[in-house]
Amino acid sequence: MYQALVLNHTVIDVRDIVDELNDHHVVVLNSIMDERASQLRNEAEAEMKNWRGKGPSVYYYQPRILIEGDPWWISTFMHSTKHHLNLFETTRLVQRAVETWRSRGSAERFLYTNRVTRSLSDGVELVI
Repeated sequence: MYQALVLNHTVIDVRDIVDELNDHHVVVLNSIMDERASQLRNEAEAEMKNWRGKGPSVYYYQPRILIEGDPWWISTFMHSTKHHLNLFETTRLVQRAVETWRSRGSAERFLYTNRVTRSLSDGVELVI
């Protein structure tokens, strides 16, 4: 089972992002612009490090997803040690999470859960 949390806040506390990454492993920031998202990633990663500077990283990328035929690039954070999907699978997860979030009214905080099955070739298939 994988989860993606969609946040639609314009003001986000770094501690909240760290907590959400620890709990859900993928956080999608809909209302945050690129420059601020990059800054939040750096702050969240620093918050997750111990006093020796060791700890998990926060991966940040902007997958291109299609919403009603229009391309969207949406800021996405992933926990480096807890999130195990590759970028293609993560993009599929984010696509489905954002589609479901929009279809259910675009709340300020939306948790999408998707169950996962493994095929005999050990490839991961996201079941919708």
